Amino acid sequence: KPFPPITFSEKVVNTGIEMWNDVKKTQKNSDLYLSEGQVRAMRKAFYKNVTFPRMSADEAFVFLACMLQNFKFVKAAQAIIYFHLPATFFDYVKQMNRFLKSKTIQEQVYSQEFVSKYFTITVQTKLKVLFAHLFRNPIMVSLYLGYLLFPKAMVLINRKNFEGIWTVISTTKFLPE
Repeated sequence: KPFPPITFSEKVVNTGIEMWNDVKKTQKNSDLYLSEGQVRAMRKAFYKNVTFPRMSADEAFVFLACMLQNFKFVKAAQAIIYFHLPATFFDYVKQMNRFLKSKTIQEQVYSQEFVSKYFTITVQTKLKVLFAHLFRNPIMVSLYLGYLLFPKAMVLINRKNFEGIWTVISTTKFLPE
């Protein structure tokens, strides 16, 4: 659960988070997307057998490693973890770069067939949620779509060029007073 947005960028990004949460709820077989980076707990037996590659979008990597080793993935639905949204447009772009390249990065570690089995969210689901949110909140959704254009374009332009070592997003790493 994000801390209440304060900056303009946080408010726009929060709109995207709300839409993404609805996408995850709507799409069947979308457990991969429930493995989120704010906090994770792992059984010792699993953790001892996981070797993080030099290049990985780690949220998806951990889930895929869990599936490959036949462990059970469980989401603690009652747990509430507060996190900061990117407070600037540039931090948002860095974060989205990670998210948008995740599948491609995982395909460097696992087979394309295995990865595709778990990256299940369809364009139809995204559009269904988009139009529902656009109807309820046209200004913020339009602003979010504008925000999303730049990182999407960057990923398309640099499709073959990706790094697994991420630049730290400083505005998401502080606690409120």
